[in-house]
Amino acid sequence: MDVRISTDLCDEEKKTTQKRVEVVKCCLRSHGIDYNPKHPPRVALLGSGGGQRADVALLGTIRQLEKENLLDSFLYLAGVSGSTWAMASLYDDAQWSKNAPSVVSRALQSMSEGSSSSFSECVQWLRGRDKEGDLSLTDFWGVLVVSYFKGVPLETRTLVEEDQGDGANPYPLYSAVERALLDKHEKELWFELSPHEAGFTQPGAFVKTSLLKQDFDAGHVKQQKKRRPMDMVQLQGICGSAFGDAHMNKKFIIHTIVDWIRKILPAKWLENPLVKQLLDWLEHFDDMEYSYNVVEKLKSELHSHPELHSSTLLELDYNTWTKITDEEKKQYIISILKELSESSEQQQQIGSISDVIWVTWKLLPLLWTWDFGTMPNILFNVKDPKVPEHMCKEKIMHLVDAGLFLNSPYPPMLTARHIDLIVSFDFSAGDSFQTVKVAHRYSARCRMPFPPINDNGMIEDRPRSFYVFEEMGKPTVIHIPLFNMENCKDEATIKVNRKEYTTLQGPYRDPKKINDLADLAAENVRMNRERILEEIRKAAERRKAHSSSDMDVVIRTDLCNGEKDYIQKRLQIVKGWLSSHDIDCRDNDPPRVALLGSGGGQRAQIALLGVLRQLGEDNLLDSFLYLAGVSGTTWAMASLYDDAQWSKNAPSVVRGALQSMSEGSSSSFSECVQWLRRRDAEGDLSLTDFWGVVVCAYFKGVPLETRTLAEEDQGDGANPYPLYSAVERVLLDNEKEELWFELSPHEVGFTQPGAFVKTSLLRQDFDGGQVNQQNRMPVDMVQLQGICGSAFGDAQYIIDTIKEWLYSHLPWVHSRTTSKQGLQEIVMLSFKLLERFNDMEGSYKVLEELKSELDGYPGLHSSTLLELDCNIWTKMTDEEKKQQIRIIFKELNESLEQQSQGMRILNNPFHDAFWVLKKVLGLAYNWDFGRTANILHNFKDPKVPEHMCKEKIMHLIDAGLFLNSPYPPMLTDARDIDLIVSFDFSAGDPFETVKVAHRYSATCGMSFPQINEDDMNEDRPMSFHVLEEMGKPTVIHIPLFNMDNCKDEATIKENRKEYTTFQPPYRDLKKINDLADLAAENVRMNRERILEEIRKAAERRKAQC
Repeated sequence: MDVRISTDLCDEEKKTTQKRVEVVKCCLRSHGIDYNPKHPPRVALLGSGGGQRADVALLGTIRQLEKENLLDSFLYLAGVSGSTWAMASLYDDAQWSKNAPSVVSRALQSMSEGSSSSFSECVQWLRGRDKEGDLSLTDFWGVLVVSYFKGVPLETRTLVEEDQGDGANPYPLYSAVERALLDKHEKELWFELSPHEAGFTQPGAFVKTSLLKQDFDAGHVKQQKKRRPMDMVQLQGICGSAFGDAHMNKKFIIHTIVDWIRKILPAKWLENPLVKQLLDWLEHFDDMEYSYNVVEKLKSELHSHPELHSSTLLELDYNTWTKITDEEKKQYIISILKELSESSEQQQQIGSISDVIWVTWKLLPLLWTWDFGTMPNILFNVKDPKVPEHMCKEKIMHLVDAGLFLNSPYPPMLTARHIDLIVSFDFSAGDSFQTVKVAHRYSARCRMPFPPINDNGMIEDRPRSFYVFEEMGKPTVIHIPLFNMENCKDEATIKVNRKEYTTLQGPYRDPKKINDLADLAAENVRMNRERILEEIRKAAERRKAHSSSDMDVVIRTDLCNGEKDYIQKRLQIVKGWLSSHDIDCRDNDPPRVALLGSGGGQRAQIALLGVLRQLGEDNLLDSFLYLAGVSGTTWAMASLYDDAQWSKNAPSVVRGALQSMSEGSSSSFSECVQWLRRRDAEGDLSLTDFWGVVVCAYFKGVPLETRTLAEEDQGDGANPYPLYSAVERVLLDNEKEELWFELSPHEVGFTQPGAFVKTSLLRQDFDGGQVNQQNRMPVDMVQLQGICGSAFGDAQYIIDTIKEWLYSHLPWVHSRTTSKQGLQEIVMLSFKLLERFNDMEGSYKVLEELKSELDGYPGLHSSTLLELDCNIWTKMTDEEKKQQIRIIFKELNESLEQQSQGMRILNNPFHDAFWVLKKVLGLAYNWDFGRTANILHNFKDPKVPEHMCKEKIMHLIDAGLFLNSPYPPMLTDARDIDLIVSFDFSAGDPFETVKVAHRYSATCGMSFPQINEDDMNEDRPMSFHVLEEMGKPTVIHIPLFNMDNCKDEATIKENRKEYTTFQPPYRDLKKINDLADLAAENVRMNRERILEEIRKAAERRKAQC
């Protein structure tokens, strides 16, 4: 993909800013500021918009910052609108920070002297842009900015060339907004541009800056056209294209363009009547009556220019003109100018007249359409759940001045750049505090960190020169208005200066006026030098205090204290058990034995329960230090640990769990929906939650197990320490070795590289290793079972099972005998949509039935459904069809809510059914499983690969999709396991788990014994296999169906067929007990063998003494 969807920084920016950090450190030392050597404060300098006023003021500010030895404290320099003009001048010099006074003096001098580019050079640049196919008003404006306002040669270096690499200068960031998103008030409007990447700050969608302007489709460059990367002329045209409200200022902008042409053209051409008429035409571009007068004068002027001709011009008369529309008149004008331009070029009359004709031809249509910032949309046809569809529909985007929305570049500074201090110089016209007010509102909308603002002291007409906004955990903001009561002394002078330096005026040419403004801006730095230094000191102190000990994420390979304490208590029970079996061991170091249960849906759940019952009866259970499960076995574990002393009562606890399965659900539909609604209110509902409810209420037949995982810390060591497992979906898809995610009562996290948080913090939002805000309940056992058993088969199976669960609570939906009327019929049809969630053609037929049914039930309505017809449907993409269905159900649900006001809605099965269907369909379309906040989002640690830290969200799913037995947590050095007793309940190859575990352990450098596949007969497995190798844990592998408990190969096949994974819940108590007994038989007949391997493990421990 050429489009990178991520909120993390690109590698190139990281490398460049890391070099800049070394410069920052030197500056801090020179001021005697103490800082964390690994994490010095990250300070950003912001310049607001304000046309040439902002350009001059930022230059004055930069010059004074260098004089005060403050410039090198800044990691970033970001600008909007006029400030970007100053930045473009500065970065033309690769070492400008070291030469700031002379670089600034040259830039100010150029303004006073005026254009140093000829009209011909400017038009040549514009012709080059036109050949690339997306010429817009932005390009004309860029030429004006550079050659007219700034008075410098056209800055044709590319933005990519600002990557000077050595960190000598602050890292530059330019900003724009996308016009259509701005018009629609979408939060994703902000577009940032750096030397390395350009893209949308929200949701984090970027391309290499060198690819900007290429055509994109579905995240890829279609075919790299001969378009130069964006140069600084275009960039300044984009970033400074508004100059205020663009639509209100058309006359000002066109007047400025014409004024520029008049000043830059050679004097002899200005006297040419044809040139006069063309410029006059531009000035009256929107007046069609005036345009005809120009047409008549042009006709007469053609006699003086035989090299020029236009048949359209000669044939046009007033009678024709009065009968055509304004749009047709514009087409006539374009044809006339095109013919004049082409004839002049055919006669090789290239020069000022030809250039003026060409400019008029190209400029007039752009003025009529007001076509600014046109370029290919980098997100066209991108399909990614993180990117809203409305950003991906259009082939073209329009980048315009960010000042039209927010006149200071705060958004890029509130992201993964982790800025500690923002020093914002505000050069805006009008309200001196508008930028911080808008930034505060926007950051709240986007959930970006921004300190609160207090209106006290924010007096628009009498602003001070220095404001500080701060709050713990958020960047501090210094806000410095350009004209204030300190540098202007009084309110009257502030008004005079605001009037003198208005935005909408021609280029500044008076050297005194320019220097006076630069000096006023510089004064804000000079008189606030110590205040700025003090805030940098505070930022350094905050960074120092923000040490790893304060982190919620812990990177380590040893065990947490909670697990260590529990294990020490459990070891006392293990030692007592060893003593009762006359197994000798070192006093304080008994063998560490782990019991593993594989995945396998309800088959695995029942089988593990049978195994544990028999282990209890055979007095083996207390030999185990750990009990770890995957997928279906975690369902059994969740039932067991509901009893704090289950190991002492294993037979009765198991009997109760098996009995519940046969009896079916003991939770009402209303209770289940109530739990789901609470999850939805917390903001990260996914299909996993529905699946967790189905597991508890449908498969297991127990009340919803809403205790938290943290509550399984029963502390006294009575039970083996429980470990649950999942894998992270993206890491699984990308075949990353760090995919395994373990969950215990004390900590959860990635087994590799060893990154953990307290279990109570799972589901909270993380950033940089810390919890942003704790606002969600800890993970409970419903969610946990949904996560750990979420694979269980394909999408259709899971949807069908959820549907069957719903049917079990709403029997009239699928009853053939019940007469269905009103809401019942509507709900039944809605279920049909769920059955066809991947069949868009079938879905439309159901929608038609639903539309017909709504006619007889006025209480429910959906305008989207009523307006939908086959013609519209067939023209939609599948994604658009799914979105239509989402909207229809949203509208139906809302209308039902309105109708049910005053009733107890949560006890209304129709309302609950609609709500569930609406949520399940939306999640099924995206197949959204295991959604939770990524504990490693934006985390910075050399031990943690960057690819684990980029995304804000992670997706925890069934570990059985990768390895159907929880070996990885048992193979860590910290747990130091001697013997693993693995009961394998998998479908298919009964040795697949050990084969995968062997390969994975080799990849990760974990200890796993060698295996001999010649001894592994898939169709005729034995009941007891031992894998051993010196210096590595011994593995006992016990397949569920084997030649010992099934007696022959035919019975093995029969049992595998009887107890397949994909079947409805087991309700036949005999079938349930038969399976539990088969699993128990594997323990009973291998009891002595298991004891022997425990003795060997004890001997190995003693030998290590």
